[in-house]
Amino acid sequence: MDESKAIISSDTPAPGVEEIYAGLLGLSRILTLEHRILRQQLSIVPGDSEEGRTLEGLVALGSLVDQRLAQLLALCRDVGRL
Repeated sequence: MDESKAIISSDTPAPGVEEIYAGLLGLSRILTLEHRILRQQLSIVPGDSEEGRTLEGLVALGSLVDQRLAQLLALCRDVGRL
């Protein structure tokens, strides 16, 4: 059995996964705060302006990044048995 399969099949968490998970969780919290601030700004700026369209794009992009981070966090929980 190669090393990667041994790590996955053991009962102990894979090395470094907890640190990766913690880093991703911190990043997720920062991005959530940034997303909230962008949404507040979007309510102030007219939607038909260039700034409004840019903010709408950033809010949409933030949602996609948040979804991907959620997938990565779930993967870390599964692999690391967290």
